[in-house]
Amino acid sequence: MPNDAAIAAFMAEQVGQALAAMPHGSTLILEHRRGELAAACPGALTSDRLFSEQSANPVMLLCDPERLPLPANSFACITGLDVLGHSPSPAALLQEVERVLLPGGRLVMIEPWTGLMGRLFHLWRSKQRVWSGYDPWFDACPPEQRERGNAATARTCLVTRNEGLASHAPALSISLVAPFGGLAEWATLSQRATPGLVRALLTADRWLPRRLSGLWSSRALFVIEKTPVIAV
Repeated sequence: MPNDAAIAAFMAEQVGQALAAMPHGSTLILEHRRGELAAACPGALTSDRLFSEQSANPVMLLCDPERLPLPANSFACITGLDVLGHSPSPAALLQEVERVLLPGGRLVMIEPWTGLMGRLFHLWRSKQRVWSGYDPWFDACPPEQRERGNAATARTCLVTRNEGLASHAPALSISLVAPFGGLAEWATLSQRATPGLVRALLTADRWLPRRLSGLWSSRALFVIEKTPVIAV
């Protein structure tokens, strides 16, 4: 649908901007959807647990992000769209990210955000769970529900329970959490909404006060960095 394409393009732009300042090096896409990030990361290697013939990126590596068959310190940048929310073990996924990222490298993800309105949106339209379980680091999304996913995972792990990151992947640290997208995604439910209106609403999110943004948003940009090696 045109409106979905407008949102996908905007998200790819946000990822591209967050990765632009990174040092030169290889990029890995932890893809779960249909190749939206390929345009923002030309030449990147794509790990897609659910192979999609619509993927625009020809360089494919079919594997689970929790078990990457890749050497340590291989990538300057790793990015993903709706990946953490589809992982049965966010701890294992981020441990693998920590292992394959170069020191000083960056993980950039766009994940569902469960503010008040975002919670309703993902539950109603995407049919995603919004309950993180007793321990979201290890029981965020049972394997049999991977496709549906759990919209609460990223926020629960990286905001509400962010101390867990130091326990499971101590070299990683969260540098940015930026919710966005709620007004735009709700607008896509109307047949009268145009791609131009959706784009304008996405852009307008940056002017919302932080408290309102957290309540209305349905997505969030997460930037996580690996501690660089300090020369002695």
